[in-house]
Amino acid sequence: MDLAQKLEKLAWVEYTGQMSINAFERSFPYKFKINVNESNCVNYTNGWETYADIAKEIRRQGIDLQTSEQFKMIDNSYFDICSTYPSKFVVPKAMSREQIIACSKFRTKQRLPALSYYYKYNACSIWRCS
Repeated sequence: MDLAQKLEKLAWVEYTGQMSINAFERSFPYKFKINVNESNCVNYTNGWETYADIAKEIRRQGIDLQTSEQFKMIDNSYFDICSTYPSKFVVPKAMSREQIIACSKFRTKQRLPALSYYYKYNACSIWRCS
């Protein structure tokens, strides 16, 4: 075991007292991993397709849009709200479409805050507008 591996092991001991490579990888999700197929060629992933099904991703995060009192999906399929946003994104349920459009027109490039991440265990969320 080289010095880097020893430091990694000491730095990423979970609360159980055991080393967990998952703890390390969760802490640095950007750590580059090469995915090689049977032909020994690199498999490339189209990042734009990673979350192509926004409804599926929102369900994965623990939000049921059918019953949610906080969130709703907004239709941007004509890109009239924001030309650089996807065709659907999540906004606060209390906002009307008119309020959302007014908010987008006020902001640079019509980029209004949209739900990016929701942590179901403590109801914290991250909203981005870029």
